[in-house]
Amino acid sequence: MKYFFLLVFSVSGLLANAQYYQLYFDYGHESAYFVNQATRFTAEATLNNRTKAILDNQNKINDNLNRVVLIKDMVYHYLTEVNEALKDGRQMKYIVRLVDNIVELSNAAINDVKDNPEYAVFTRKAVNISVRRVFTFLATCPML
Repeated sequence: MKYFFLLVFSVSGLLANAQYYQLYFDYGHESAYFVNQATRFTAEATLNNRTKAILDNQNKINDNLNRVVLIKDMVYHYLTEVNEALKDGRQMKYIVRLVDNIVELSNAAINDVKDNPEYAVFTRKAVNISVRRVFTFLATCPML
């Protein structure tokens, strides 16, 4: 209780020494303040609108870049497939040349046997082996 009275006397002593100020209202300052506030709010709104527009444009740019990258990847994939098809075509062309060469040489060997029948046994065996190898290769070729 002793502290309560001490507190009450301290506060009353402070209030006794208080000075009072007279309020002064300046209409010019008030109008300048409101004009400043209106300008500031307008500038903030303009800044927010421009920032939103910049973000929207940036998002559109990112979407377009993602589309470009996707299209580039698709084109690369298709070009890779075309390249593989061309490689397969070249290999098939080479295989056809080899088979034609084997058939041509087999026919030449058969024609040689007509002139020299003593080589018929060896020629027949070599031609059969060549034909068997060609058919085995064609059967196991993954491109066909």
